[in-house]
Amino acid sequence: AIGDLAWLKKRSRPLLGEADGTSVHALPAPIYRDRWRGNALTAQSCDTIRFTWPDAMQPKRIVAAVRAALAAA
Repeated sequence: AIGDLAWLKKRSRPLLGEADGTSVHALPAPIYRDRWRGNALTAQSCDTIRFTWPDAMQPKRIVAAVRAALAAA
């Protein structure tokens, strides 16, 4: 899998960031595929965080989520 964003340094598990646009990811089939893919990434020892378009309009929300995820590792 190729993530939209990745943080690798000083982590035992890669942190992948996924950006979910409404035009595609609001439909049932992509939502189910995203869930399956997320589970597969977890099974491969990757952590994943997801963002939506409204998140992109509030960059502080993304920064806070990334910092929290990085701190949890």
